[in-house]
Amino acid sequence: MLAIAAAAAILPGCTANEDPTLEISVTEMTLTQAGESNTVEISSGSDWIATYDSKALQVTPNSGKGGKTTTVTIELLSENATASDVKNTVTVVAGKLSGTITVIQPGVSINISPESLSFSNKGEEKSFTVTANCHWSVNTSALPSWITSVTPAEGDSDATVTVTASANTNRKDTNTHQLRIEYSTSYTSIALYQEPAPNVPPTAAVPEEPADNATGISIVPLFKWTESTDREGDPVTYTVMCSTDGTNWWELYTGAENEFKCTTALTPDTQYFYKIISDDGCYEGTTESEVYTFTTGSKDAYQDGEYTVYMESGKPNPIILVFTGDGYIAEDHKYAGAFDEDTDAAIEALFDIEPYKSYRDYFTVYKLAAYSQERGTDNIADGTYCETVYSTKIEGGNSTGIECNYDAVFARATKIPGVKEEGLTVCVVINYDFYAGTCMMMFTEDYTENSSIAMITKNETNYPGEYMTKFENTVRHELGGHGFAFLYDEYFYTEQGTASQADRDYIENLQKNYNVALNLSVTSERSLVPWARFFETDGYSHVGIYEGGGTFMSGMWRSEYMSCMIDNREYFNSQSRYLIVKRIMDMCGEEFTFEKFLAKDIEKTDNTGYAPTRGRVPFEVARPLAPPVIRIK
Repeated sequence: MLAIAAAAAILPGCTANEDPTLEISVTEMTLTQAGESNTVEISSGSDWIATYDSKALQVTPNSGKGGKTTTVTIELLSENATASDVKNTVTVVAGKLSGTITVIQPGVSINISPESLSFSNKGEEKSFTVTANCHWSVNTSALPSWITSVTPAEGDSDATVTVTASANTNRKDTNTHQLRIEYSTSYTSIALYQEPAPNVPPTAAVPEEPADNATGISIVPLFKWTESTDREGDPVTYTVMCSTDGTNWWELYTGAENEFKCTTALTPDTQYFYKIISDDGCYEGTTESEVYTFTTGSKDAYQDGEYTVYMESGKPNPIILVFTGDGYIAEDHKYAGAFDEDTDAAIEALFDIEPYKSYRDYFTVYKLAAYSQERGTDNIADGTYCETVYSTKIEGGNSTGIECNYDAVFARATKIPGVKEEGLTVCVVINYDFYAGTCMMMFTEDYTENSSIAMITKNETNYPGEYMTKFENTVRHELGGHGFAFLYDEYFYTEQGTASQADRDYIENLQKNYNVALNLSVTSERSLVPWARFFETDGYSHVGIYEGGGTFMSGMWRSEYMSCMIDNREYFNSQSRYLIVKRIMDMCGEEFTFEKFLAKDIEKTDNTGYAPTRGRVPFEVARPLAPPVIRIK
C-alpha cells in the first residue's frame, strides 16, 4: 500500500478542512489477456481522480470522494502482441498529492516442442507441448484427411496436444502438413510427416555395355543394361553413375530407356567405374547394380567445345570462318561421324564454287564441336522441340525460316583463340532433314567488321530431284552469298508486287551507309546501277538490267537473269563475284581494283546447265530461302 500524509501547516494551498492523505493498496499489477482485471483500494482525505493514456486499459471508477475508501477495477482491453513487456501507468491525484499504479503487460510468449513429428505408415498418436502465456488455438480448418484429430485444439496456457494419424496406403509419397497454432495476431507451426506405405524395390539391372573390364572403349561410349522388374508393376527409371576411383560418383544419364549414348566425352586412356541405379519412384524404391569397370581407348571424338583447323591460310590477315553444328549429340562428334561428314560437306560446297574456289588460300576455317542433348531442332509448325546447344528453331511447314540463339553461337565461336566477333562469319549446320536456310547479318559502319550467322538444315530427302533444295547449294546461297558477301536475294514473290519508295530508300541506305546489298539496284538507269562497270567490259555481255529482285516483282533490278541468289544454283553472277572478291581483299588488307578482279575471274556465265523454267522473269520457284535477318549495331 502506498500511503501519503502531511501536516496542513506545511502544505501550501491546503485549507483547514482538507485531510492531506492518499492511500493506494496496489501500486503494481500484471495483466496478460484481454478481459483480465484486478482491483485497487484507494483512500483519500480529499476528492481524487485517476488518469491514464493507454487505450489498452479501462479504470472504473476513475474518480472518488474524499474521506472514504473506493474499490477501483483496472481491466485490460487489448493484449500486448509484441514479444517485449509493456508498462502502462495510472496516475491518481488527490489535491496536491499523487500516486501511481504500474500495469505490466507481459510480451507474448509461445513455444512448440518438438519442431516436428514423424508418424509411421501404420498410423499412430504423437504429442507436442505448447508453452504459452496467452490464448492459442490450432487451425483445424485445413487438416488433411490423414490427420484424424488434434486434441486439445485450443488453450490459455501450457498444454500437451495429441495428434492422431491414420495409416498411409500410398507407397510413393510422404504425407506432410504444417499444423498452424495461432495466437494473438501471429502464429507458429509444427511440421507433421508420415512415411509412405511399404514398397518392394525393383530388381537390380545388369550392366551389359561396356562389358566388365573392357578396354579400348570409345570416349563417347554406349551404355546398355538388362531391364529391372518391379513386383508392383511400377515404371522403372534408370540412373547411370560414373566414377574414376569407385568412390566419387557423378550422373551420366537418367531416363526410362535401358541404354543411352554418352552425351559427354570421357577422357582417353582412363579407367572408369559405372553402375546402374533402378528406381520405381516409390518409398525406398532404389536398387543398385554391381559396379563394372572399363578403360577408354585413344581419343576418337571431339570434346564438347573443341575446335580443329580444317584449313589454314598463309596470308598475314586471313579471313576466319567457323563451322559448327546444332542438334548433333556426343556420338555424332566421333571422328568421321555425322558432324565431320556434314561440316566437311558444307566447307567443300563453299570452296567448290567461284570465286571462293580461286581465293581459297585467303581463308582459315575452323570446325567447332558443340554437343546437343538431342538430335534435330525445334519445328514450330509440327510442334516438336529438341534440346540443342544453340536453340535453333525452324518455322517448318512451307516456310524455310530459321532462328537461333545468336549470342550463344558467337560466345562459343569467340572462345577459339584469336577469333573475335567483328568480321566473323559462322555457319551453323543443323542436324535435321528439311529444306531451310536463313542468315542473320549484323551491319556496322565498317563493313569489314560486319558479322553473320548462316543457319542451314542438313537436307537430304525433302524435295528430291530439285537442285535448289540440295544442302550444298543452300550453303552457297546462305553462307557464300548472304553470310560472307552480304548479298541480297534476287528472287521475287508475285504477291509482293512493286517495291515502294520506302522499300527502295531502305536498300539505298544500306548500300550507301553499310556497303551491302550492292547486287541490287533501286534504279534502272544504266549509268547508275552498281554493276555499270561491266557494260563496257569484254566477256560480260550477259550482264544487263533485269527487273525483279529483293522479293519484289518490280521496282528493283538485278544484273543477270539467273544466279545463286535466286534459286541456289551453283553460280554467282558477275556482280556478286566482284563483291565477294572485293570483301576478301578489303578484309585481308590487300589492294583491290576492278582490273585485278577481271584477271582472276574464271567463271563468267551460268554453266550449271539448268535452264529457266519461265520465259519472262526468273522464277516462280516453289520455295525460295527465307530473306536474311538484319541487325544493325
